[in-house]
Amino acid sequence: MTKKITSDEHAYLHALVLAITAPDEKKSIECQKIAASIGSRLTEKQRDLCQKGIEVCMELLWNLKKLEKKESVIHVNL
Repeated sequence: MTKKITSDEHAYLHALVLAITAPDEKKSIECQKIAASIGSRLTEKQRDLCQKGIEVCMELLWNLKKLEKKESVIHVNL
């Protein structure tokens, strides 16, 4: 299922995620520039909320990944 980007906030969020998850630095920088361009059309509050949302999601994913590693070690040790 593909969902269309319907707002600048949505586009900004996607650009930020792509900048973080890009396979190399060149693509990451390109996505950062796109995010900055889109972000210029948002208020400071909108940008801040988007950035905080991404930070929370990334932290959650990081913690889930660490938990999965711990569980796999536990299963190996059993």
